[in-house]
Amino acid sequence: MALPDWSAWAILAGVILAAIVVGLRPLLARLAARNIGRRKSRVLIVVAGLLVGTAIISSSLVVGDTLSYIFLQDVYVRLDAVDELVSNAFNGQLFSFAESNATQIASDLAAVHSPVDGIAPALLKVMPVRNVAGNKGNQQITVMGLSASSEGAFGPLTRLDGRTTDTNELGLTDVFANERAAA
Repeated sequence: MALPDWSAWAILAGVILAAIVVGLRPLLARLAARNIGRRKSRVLIVVAGLLVGTAIISSSLVVGDTLSYIFLQDVYVRLDAVDELVSNAFNGQLFSFAESNATQIASDLAAVHSPVDGIAPALLKVMPVRNVAGNKGNQQITVMGLSASSEGAFGPLTRLDGRTTDTNELGLTDVFANERAAA
């Protein structure tokens, strides 16, 4: 893994500054070097403390990046490449709002010439679902209701065999399900 340019320049500046201090203040450099030899246990404690501090800071940065990536990927998996999600939530629970709100948001965005590819209302509910034919069920299925007239900007849905389909092809008693929900 290569260092970024600014890191390489920072390391080079540190080495040059250390060389300048050694060149201009040789007595200071000798005293520092002699203290390392005299107080070995304290030097080890300081170095160990610096290592632990560096490990804590770098691990927190890694964990933060990882969690951010996980949450972002979760959004992409659930809603594909959606940039903005407008919802009505209270105490962590999603509530429905009128479709006229989505129409108003769309007209407001169009009025300010916002570079939006598409806007579509969706109704999301987590509910128990039972397959009567297979006598199987699941208590935690996310059911999504889409408006077929608003989905054009987002492209068609893709079936397991690679063919594309549209929400207009659904009958009144039909449903599209992903592999996990259909199993």
